[in-house]
Amino acid sequence: DKLINLGIEKEKISVILNWADDEDSYIRYENTRDMTFLDPNFFNILHAGNLGPAQSLKSLIDASKIITDKGITDIKFIFLGDGMSKNSLIKYAETINADVLFIPRVDSSTARIYMEEANVMCVHLDNTPLFEITIPSKIQAYLSSGKPILAAVNGEAGNLVVTAGAGLKANANDPNSIAEAACIFYKMRESELAEMGEKGKEFYLNNLSLDQAIVKTAKLIDSLGS
Repeated sequence: DKLINLGIEKEKISVILNWADDEDSYIRYENTRDMTFLDPNFFNILHAGNLGPAQSLKSLIDASKIITDKGITDIKFIFLGDGMSKNSLIKYAETINADVLFIPRVDSSTARIYMEEANVMCVHLDNTPLFEITIPSKIQAYLSSGKPILAAVNGEAGNLVVTAGAGLKANANDPNSIAEAACIFYKMRESELAEMGEKGKEFYLNNLSLDQAIVKTAKLIDSLGS
């Protein structure tokens, strides 16, 4: 859309989206462990990945506080990973008495266990024009893992999740919008959440997978030679 607005002819534009790193391990992952990593007594909303300025994660902490203040005490926002904003986020959560959980960075196989046990995966990016045309790589990982997604991202990334039927979109840097989306997820039946996750995985396989990217790239190259 940005290129078209700059005057590029639509017919000259082809879009091939990135696939998830190590996609096969997400698609075929099976949790065979007896122990659990996340407390099943909570409705766990997991943000996995970098905790930096671009993610602007104070909004998720504020959303958690809003939900708790409404009397809902069993929704838990969890931050798995590391980054330059982590210490300030921990201090901020303590300052406003937000009941969130921070988990240190883990290897990819352990991260997949956390994702499997989460009720909903979450992605958030700062509200800037650049991020409106950005699709963070965790979107592909979340979709391929078959988990429902709370996409608090303006623009393309949030639209992609909605188009896939894989989750709900909230406004970036808008704690009230994020809290509202979290509560909608919280009220859903497990079957509804599972259906969202399966739609996301199906959308990924049909549109975003490495196999699809190869096919689309080959067709594009062939068309240039004709």
